[in-house]
Amino acid sequence: MKKNLQRIFISSLILLTNYIYLNAQSISAGGNHSHAICFSDSLISWGNNNFGQFGDGTNTPSSTPIRNTQLSNIASINSGFGHVIVVKSDSTLWTFGSNDQGQLGDGTNNNSLLPIQITSLSGIKSASGGTWHSLALKYDSTVWAWGDNGWGELGNNSTTASLIPVQASNLDNVIAISAGNYHSLALRNDSTVWAWGYAYGNGALTALSIPTQISLSGIVAISGGNTFSLALKSDGTVWSWGSNNEGELGDGTTTNTPSPVQVINLTDIIAISAGVYHSLALKRDSTVWAWGFNMDGQLGIGNNVDQHSPVQITTLTNASTISAGQNHSLVLKNDGTLWAFGLNSYGQLGNGTTNSSSLPIQVMTNCLVRTTDLENIDNNIDFTIYPNPVTEGKLNVLCSAIPNKILVTDIVGRMIFSTVTDKNEIQLEFPKRGIYFISVQILQKTFTRKIIVTQ
Repeated sequence: MKKNLQRIFISSLILLTNYIYLNAQSISAGGNHSHAICFSDSLISWGNNNFGQFGDGTNTPSSTPIRNTQLSNIASINSGFGHVIVVKSDSTLWTFGSNDQGQLGDGTNNNSLLPIQITSLSGIKSASGGTWHSLALKYDSTVWAWGDNGWGELGNNSTTASLIPVQASNLDNVIAISAGNYHSLALRNDSTVWAWGYAYGNGALTALSIPTQISLSGIVAISGGNTFSLALKSDGTVWSWGSNNEGELGDGTTTNTPSPVQVINLTDIIAISAGVYHSLALKRDSTVWAWGFNMDGQLGIGNNVDQHSPVQITTLTNASTISAGQNHSLVLKNDGTLWAFGLNSYGQLGNGTTNSSSLPIQVMTNCLVRTTDLENIDNNIDFTIYPNPVTEGKLNVLCSAIPNKILVTDIVGRMIFSTVTDKNEIQLEFPKRGIYFISVQILQKTFTRKIIVTQ
């Protein structure tokens, strides 16, 4: 994204908002553990906890959600095989769980039952966890990685593991990242996809120690699985490449494909998620589609038969967010209820049992899980406000498309500030504390966020 910055001083106000951006993930299915962010911006976790994946100071598993009292103001969450990465609303990065390969990024190999702040990184937009490595995307559009690097998954032209974050080489203007099991993906603001690690790239399965461009264009979202990858185009089609032994590519075959192929019979998609051997897609009509490995019922279609092309999960409607884990899946509905299906040996389905299910069952959440407003999603728009809470009087507004108009109102609806701008990054300065709302008009769509300024 071109750094086109405009600074604006607002003389009469300070702002607070639920720090939320359109691609913020509020649910995450990991190895055999699950997580969700409540509307209160707190974290709940369930399933396996042997490495401390709950971040609550214990290693006791639970078949029902446990609230984490160690973390607050959570913006997004992403889980790897045995570790968890949290981005808070102040753009700080926190990790907990398994750390045998340094995937927590704290400079040690010690597992952690409690959240650890990675102080060497700040200004974090999003993060993603693989099996033994992790990725972080900063607001300056650079990518940082740490943990196992035997296949080059850190992207720093090396195969030496790192216990602390290192910058991925030859990569800038990145707007999204995804860590697969042993490979990494990045999406640049020119809609190109870059891959490194143990991945298919340039027509062959190979170890890539530096980011390498994949032959795709017009991409708006990416997701990495085991040794396969998914990409969503702006036209709503899904493309896949890599291993395909279980039909996870969704092209109707089980043939490995080193170059991208289109997932068949699938259009109007707005979100994708790659598990270890299965895939999920969310359509604009709020239906969910699944394909690939299904031995544990992780496709949610009522049987255990692998599917080589997408099949609709007919018992699920009004979905807003999807997450594919190792052998289970999570789907969040617009009403804030959470549904799970697949393997449940550790209670990762969150229904109080350890019985697996090939049909969606409702998670026994003890809070309303934060949802995404599908009416306000445009695959070509990336809109972020940070930091939140505002602690130094400065709020950044970052848009992938140039906004037409920015409007700030106070808590009772009185207009405080209004401007028309041709900049895609704007910094607002506020001298006073308070609660406000900011509305940004982008491509004839209007998005509104609540904001807090504490200083």
